[in-house]
Amino acid sequence: VKARLKGVATDAGNPQFSPDGTRLLVTSSSYKIDCWDWQATQKLLQLDPHLLDDSAEGDPVSHAFAFLPDGQSFLSSGSNGMVRQWSAASGELLREFRAHMGEVRTIKVSRDSERLLTCGGKESVAKLWRLHDQELLVRCTGHREGLNDAAFSADEQLIATASHDQTIRVCKLPRAAWPSSQGHFSLLKQFDGHTASAR
Repeated sequence: VKARLKGVATDAGNPQFSPDGTRLLVTSSSYKIDCWDWQATQKLLQLDPHLLDDSAEGDPVSHAFAFLPDGQSFLSSGSNGMVRQWSAASGELLREFRAHMGEVRTIKVSRDSERLLTCGGKESVAKLWRLHDQELLVRCTGHREGLNDAAFSADEQLIATASHDQTIRVCKLPRAAWPSSQGHFSLLKQFDGHTASAR
């Protein structure tokens, strides 16, 4: 055991290391996000639910978060459709934009920090954004129900989406979406036959 962090919530989950391995993000059922220097066993900052989500319906919820590849900031998403970027050092809100109507379940950042992949639990679409100006590059559609998750392939040329409609779809991104302008995706394969919601 390298370190034991004291003061972590008993139901802490979804731990994520920063790219350099020095910081650790964790969340809990209270929807707070803590950023730790795990080697010094020091909590660097905590983001409270009202900072993460100002939805008027239900409890504030933090659905997903992810470090950017440079490790200097991270993204969070909540139940009000917003994606927010925070300084990992100070907790300062750097930018925010509305990505979906309702909850944003997935946020995945490309290796060059230029693009962001999101999907909404109530929407049947995954979206690829240019991160620095929040321009929508591609909408991956075709599912009949809301999405549970989305992911890049290793070369970031493909997107896989998993839906409540019990299907998984694999789409090829247009060359135009790499790196700037808008384009249309191409469906490569759809996997049917799941007996429950695909994740």
